[in-house]
Amino acid sequence: MRLGVKLWQTYAYALKDSVPADSSTPARPPVPALIAPLCCGFIFRTLLLHSDRRQGELATEVGDSGSLLGRTTDMFPLGGAAQPAAAAGGAGPQEPPPAADGTEDTNLSSYLDKPGCYCKNENKSYPWTNLFIGDSRLGLQSDADEQLIMHFEFQEFVKVKSIKFTEFNNGADPELAPVTVHVHVNRVNLGFEDIEDVEPTQTFTMTLDNLRSTAPPMDLFYVKFQRVKSLTFFVEDNAGGDVTAIGGLEIMGRTVATTKMNDFKSRQ
Repeated sequence: MRLGVKLWQTYAYALKDSVPADSSTPARPPVPALIAPLCCGFIFRTLLLHSDRRQGELATEVGDSGSLLGRTTDMFPLGGAAQPAAAAGGAGPQEPPPAADGTEDTNLSSYLDKPGCYCKNENKSYPWTNLFIGDSRLGLQSDADEQLIMHFEFQEFVKVKSIKFTEFNNGADPELAPVTVHVHVNRVNLGFEDIEDVEPTQTFTMTLDNLRSTAPPMDLFYVKFQRVKSLTFFVEDNAGGDVTAIGGLEIMGRTVATTKMNDFKSRQ
C-alpha cells in the first residue's frame, strides 16, 4: 500500500514538472508519467489479490481453532474435570486405552542376578531356583519349619507391578500353602533374627484361591516399587503344615531403563 501511494506521488510530481511556468497550455506529459498509472494499477490489483488470499487463510485458521476449541471443550467440559466417554449403548465408561509408551509388563525372572539371590531355611532338594522352571511339582520347600526368607537381586533397577505365587504340586497339599507373606524392597542381609522387627513394604494374607494357577496376580503398591534393585519375601506362616511349599513365582513389571527409553521415543 505504501508503494502505491509513493507511485501516485511520483506521478503527480511528473505532471507538475511537465507544465512550463510561462505557458497557459499544458505540455505533453513525459513517458514516465504515462507509465506510472499502469504500474499503480498493477500494484493495486496485486495488493487486492493478496488481501483476499489473506482473508481466506484467516478464515481457515479461525475454523481450525474453533474445531480445536470444540475438541478441548469435549475433553475438559466447563465446570469440572475430564469426564469418561460413555460406551456404546450406554453401558458405562469405556476401558482406558493402552499405555502411550507401548510397553507391556513382563516376567522379570530373566533379569535376576542369580549369584545375588538366596533362600534361607530351604530344603536343598527343593531350592528356590525351582520356582522359575514352570513345574509346580518341584517348587520350593522350607526345611526346619514353615518360615522362609527369599531374597532376589536384579541385574538393574526395575519397576514391579505385581507378583504371583502358585500352589505346590497343583494344590495336592493345601496345608503347605503360605498364608502371611511380607515383601521388603531394597533390603539386604535380613535374617530370621531381625526381619520381624523391620517394617515391610507390603504384606499379603493369601488364600488357596490366590494360589490357583488361573488366579490373577496380586497387585503391589506401585508407587513403592518404582525403583527396585532387590525384593525380599518373608513367609511368616502357612495353612497349618510342618513346612511351607510354593509351586512357582512370577514377578511382573518392567525395567527402569526400558521405561525411560520409551518415554524418550514418545517425545520425539
